[in-house]
Amino acid sequence: MAEKDINLKQVLKRFPPGDRWQPVDKEQPVFSSLTEGIEWVFQNTEERDYVIKAAEGKVLYIMRMKYQNLNPNHQNGIIYTENTNNL
Repeated sequence: MAEKDINLKQVLKRFPPGDRWQPVDKEQPVFSSLTEGIEWVFQNTEERDYVIKAAEGKVLYIMRMKYQNLNPNHQNGIIYTENTNNL
């Protein structure tokens, strides 16, 4: 079973005055609304989940990174085993 780590990456910052937004790593384009900015992010990344920190003027998207269990003998839900052969 694949597990997921969640990381946030800032993609937009507010560009005052008003409800204008721009990418964090570029000066252009400047979007006239939050909706326009999020649509631009979606078109470039296909990410659909966002965190909006309105007071900070930030939009972040949620990066979900999958990883596989490294131990093929791992049993889900069991942290400790009863194997005492190695003691």
